[in-house]
Amino acid sequence: MSTRKSKSTPATDQPSQPPKEYPEVKVQLYDGLSMKQALDDSIVRYFTDDLQFSQNHTLNILKVLLGFVGCILAGLAQFYPTPFPKNKPILITCVLLYGLISFALYYITMFIQKDSILNASKDKTNLQISTILPRYDPNYTVKMEVGNYIHSMTHSIDRYFDSTGILDQPAFFHDILKLYNAVTSKQN
Repeated sequence: MSTRKSKSTPATDQPSQPPKEYPEVKVQLYDGLSMKQALDDSIVRYFTDDLQFSQNHTLNILKVLLGFVGCILAGLAQFYPTPFPKNKPILITCVLLYGLISFALYYITMFIQKDSILNASKDKTNLQISTILPRYDPNYTVKMEVGNYIHSMTHSIDRYFDSTGILDQPAFFHDILKLYNAVTSKQN
């Protein structure tokens, strides 16, 4: 595998290479889901540990709270103290509210979060990273959004995993850093 050197950038928060050594990541070959998960976890770890971004968990907390309210509604509908014919308005209300909560959870997951694996911020820079690895397709796409600027890259996962299933983290982090530098240079 060839080694590449990246051009150093004048900004101090953009290192030219990953400073940390991470434990070896090994996955089962030909298991696209575990390969995508290993790559996604590596991206999150790189941005939170090395580049010192802080994750924004607002949407995840909102989804948990909506799920909790749905459980409360289900418990209320099941264990309401009055017998069935008299508690129809409560049952109808709980079922309708549960349906609205389910719709809200679906909307957040499918239309707001989409394929996002990381929402983070650092020094007034809001970053959203989305990844896609279609089934039976070796092409892994990373899409990075900083402000209104979107940049993406697509590479075969063979580029990052060797024949034994070990992730080549330096090569992967090099490509991710190159993508990050490209999208942040557009912003400046």
